[in-house]
Amino acid sequence: MKGALVEGAEAALALGELDKAEQLLAIPESLDPGQRMPYLGAQAARLRARFDGTRGSHDQVAERFRAAAALSREFGFLFHLAVTQLEHAEWLTGRRRAEDARALLEEARETFERLQARPWLERLAAAQAARPAEIPA
Repeated sequence: MKGALVEGAEAALALGELDKAEQLLAIPESLDPGQRMPYLGAQAARLRARFDGTRGSHDQVAERFRAAAALSREFGFLFHLAVTQLEHAEWLTGRRRAEDARALLEEARETFERLQARPWLERLAAAQAARPAEIPA
């Protein structure tokens, strides 16, 4: 169920269905911390960061990405850590903070290479080559 929730929120964000994304994100966020499994907590923080960035509410985006990364690192969700790092770097680059994104991109690249995650390596390469105005929020 938690995987379907994450995939649904991902799809809603990709389609620009922000109301649906908000509804889906409210589910894990409504759980008490003791009821929310670490995977779901990490994914909810990452997706909320993306949601906030898309809505133009940037105040807590970096903090949410860092929380998602910390949980992913703590519990060994290496692929999800790399995804979080890439998305955080994309957001930073879009905010004209490409230098701040560099270390995130490097660590994500190492993980994606180790996992042979070619589509993610392609996205990472595009993020490194894109100008700030071209980065998705």
